[in-house]
Order: sequence, then C-alpha cells, then structure tokens
Amino acid sequence: MNQVWSGYFFLFLFLICFDSYAQDRRGQYTRLLSKAYFGVDVGSINYPFNNTHLASGYVAGVIHVPHVAVRLTLFGYRFNDNFSARITYMRPVNWVEFKNINGDVSRNTVWMNVGGLTFMAQMRPVHRFQLYGEAGLGIVTRNGFDINGTHVVKDISYASVLVGGGMKYQLNQKFSWLLSTAFSPERKTQKQPHTIFYSIGFLYHMQPLSVERVTRNTTSGARFPKNLWQVAYTTNQLGYSVNNFVSEGAIPIFWGGNAQLSRGI
Repeated sequence: MNQVWSGYFFLFLFLICFDSYAQDRRGQYTRLLSKAYFGVDVGSINYPFNNTHLASGYVAGVIHVPHVAVRLTLFGYRFNDNFSARITYMRPVNWVEFKNINGDVSRNTVWMNVGGLTFMAQMRPVHRFQLYGEAGLGIVTRNGFDINGTHVVKDISYASVLVGGGMKYQLNQKFSWLLSTAFSPERKTQKQPHTIFYSIGFLYHMQPLSVERVTRNTTSGARFPKNLWQVAYTTNQLGYSVNNFVSEGAIPIFWGGNAQLSRGI
C-alpha cells in the first residue's frame, strides 16, 4: 500500500516538474493548475459499529457514532469536460465512542478516516446540471484502543474500493455545487463495517488567466526566482504549548499526533 501511494506521489511530482521546466510561463498558471479543482463537502457519515466488531469477550453498553463529517477534495484534475480524477480525504468531526465496556465507566474512542484516489465520469442532461459517478482506490485507516493490554479494537490500514455519485450544479466557470454520496464496503476480516457518506458541498475550478491578467503579471516589474531553496531547524526546547493550543486548545484547527519531535533539520 505504501508503494502505491509513493508511486502516486512521485508521479504527481513528475507532472509538476515536467510542466514547470517545459517553458518559462510564470505569468500564467501551469497546465496542471489551470485544469485543477479543489473542494469541500459537509454531511453525514455512518459506519454501523456494534459489539461484533469488538474483541471476543468485550461488550460495550453504549456505542455512539457521531455523523457530522467532512470530505476534502485536496486536488482534482480535469482531463476534459466529462472525465476527471481527484484525491480526497474524509473524516468525521468527532470520533466513534465505545462506553461502559464490560460494565466499567470507561470511554474509548476509535479514530477513522478514508483517503481516496477516484476517477469521475459525468454527463450533462440539462443546462448547468450534471450527473456524475466516481470509483477508485480508498485507503481506510482506523486507530483503535486497548484495555489492559488487549486489542479491543485493533489499529488497521488497508486498501479498499471507494465509489460514489451525485449531482453537480455549475454556478459559473469557477464554482459548482454538489449533492453527493460516497461508499466503502465492509472488511469482515478486519472487523470493519462499511462507510457511507451523504453530503452537500462545492468545487472551485481553476481557470487559465486572461490575456490581460497575464500581461499585467509579466509587465509588473517584479522579478521572481525560478527556484527557491529553504532550510529549517526545529527543536522542542520551547515545549509544545503552541502545538497543543491549535490541536487541543481553544482553536483546534489541527489534529495532534502521537509522535513528538525533539530536533530536526
């Protein structure tokens, strides 16, 4: 699985480098970016966990599945008007909770997210409206929990199928609204239920800059280097208060990690 994602990553870098060094077009978006799109979907997610998904001998009194979730289109590319591909990331706002396991008063959470690389085909039955379907690779990642050294819900990460479909309304050249759904099947061998997501959202479509805008860019008098090198050094001598503030504090805009870095370059 890591080799698959590494292959996609290096292919992405190759496309960017190939496009960047083909010619000096810094007044205009590259061909890759001029056909790119990005987006956000917000909706309801469900994975019907029950006690059969726990290790043998463990029973939860309450299983709570929060349904509010987001799906981000991190990068999409339009091959033509009817065919495109995109990389997505989907996760709930809050994690699944297993409470009162075997009569105790504990509260344990299971972290879930689904990454995707899907291809989309669409058709336009009427003006501005489009129907589309998508299918491709899904990477399901689950962070479980232990009780007294026993893996009640195991950590897993595996490749699966991710499919979906929906309707788009083209507001203008740059924005379109989506009503959509996405589905990943269950994996019985990993005790993982299916995932289904219903959402509403939008896509932002990059467009080549106009001739007037390119002219202004190339005659502005500003000079930018073709290449930029950056070197950074990091240390934990000042602690993790800033990290905690933006992951667990008043402004949780990032997700905290389990690894803490001492120093690096």
